[in-house]
Amino acid sequence: MSMYTPQEFGTKVRAVIAALDKALSRGVKKAATVTNRAAIDNLSGNRKAEPWTYPVPVRTPGGLRAQQQMQIESPTSAYVFNTAAYAAAIHNGYVSQWAGRGKHSMRMKAFPRPYLDDAVEAAQPLMVIQNEVVEALNAWA
Repeated sequence: MSMYTPQEFGTKVRAVIAALDKALSRGVKKAATVTNRAAIDNLSGNRKAEPWTYPVPVRTPGGLRAQQQMQIESPTSAYVFNTAAYAAAIHNGYVSQWAGRGKHSMRMKAFPRPYLDDAVEAAQPLMVIQNEVVEALNAWA
């Protein structure tokens, strides 16, 4: 094992930390991308499939699938989400239903199709991030 002067050691530690920061940021971006892609796949069912099937059938261009998005908030956080007004109803299986006198209630109309939860399970984003960091550590080993 080679010995370093305090200045050399400090320089080496700062370089390792910078490499790990870059790997973590790269991992977060990759994890969000693969998770978002998996969610889009879950929203890309057969156009001719029966209603309420899963993966969610594509009915109209520019609908639910087109509103699937991701946002990189910082080097260590990202979000995968859908901006369609009915995205939660598809995901959870609940829809708003008129309940009389201007009231609405949430009713189970069909089985849930948890396309976002399933995307996270398929993409394994934590493993994607971990692999990037491990590769960076191995480069310094």
